[in-house]
Amino acid sequence: MLELIQGSADTYYNSDFVDAKSGGAASIHNPRGIARLKNGEYDHAIADFSKAIELDPENVMAYQQRGITYYCKEDIDKAIEDYNAAIALDPEFAEAYLNRGQAYYAKNEVDKAIADYDKAIQLNSELVETYTHRGNAYRAKAELDSAIADYTEALTRRPKVPESYYIRGEAWLLAKGWEEAKTDLTAALLQDVDVAAAFHNNYGSIAAFERKIGVRLPKEIVELLTSRSGSPFEMDKDARIALGMKYYGNDELSSGLAARLAGVPREEFWYLRGDYGLSLLTLDEEELPNSGF
Repeated sequence: MLELIQGSADTYYNSDFVDAKSGGAASIHNPRGIARLKNGEYDHAIADFSKAIELDPENVMAYQQRGITYYCKEDIDKAIEDYNAAIALDPEFAEAYLNRGQAYYAKNEVDKAIADYDKAIQLNSELVETYTHRGNAYRAKAELDSAIADYTEALTRRPKVPESYYIRGEAWLLAKGWEEAKTDLTAALLQDVDVAAAFHNNYGSIAAFERKIGVRLPKEIVELLTSRSGSPFEMDKDARIALGMKYYGNDELSSGLAARLAGVPREEFWYLRGDYGLSLLTLDEEELPNSGF
């Protein structure tokens, strides 16, 4: 969650967005406040954003960033107040809804969080992290189908984030979708995600997770969730190619990314598609420039 907040600061620092959302003398305080926020100097950052608001009470960015700073200080109620102010000034400010949703989620007000995530997506469907956070909220409500749908949307829109495969794989575990979980956890391992560490950090142990869901995990899932003590994850070549074909066939990965996951050159991946029941005539956007069409 903190990565999202800092990512937001990176987005606005030294950008045209700062100038668009603030102006005049107040704009001097926003960049300095953002720099201080990034450095963890929260009280100084709040002082800068407060000064910007004093100079320009309609400074949307200052409210937004002060809200982020309060969130980082775990003063969630003050964060929400500032997000409310930013939204009142700019009702189409998608990032403010996203961040207010995060604040509501932190307070365990999950339905309010989902409503804000919905609004953020309505205003800006390219805020990919919103799908992941809404998925987390649905998972907290045990609405696993909706959670998995959101994780899938996030993965499809931003497939180069290896952790996304683990997040969806964990949701499949909760849903007892063993084959789907195995596929996603394997994909995460092949992209150097420490699956065992992530799982044990969330649940403590395999036994604790099994008690939570009321069933024993399949042996092959247990193996994926067991620490390898630094040993690299290895997989049979044919099985790895089949995994890449599965993501490609589901339209979740382009041919280039699927080939990388499969561990083969993209040209070889193209020619192998027919062996897996996939059309050799189908081209994705990545292939079109070299297709002659």
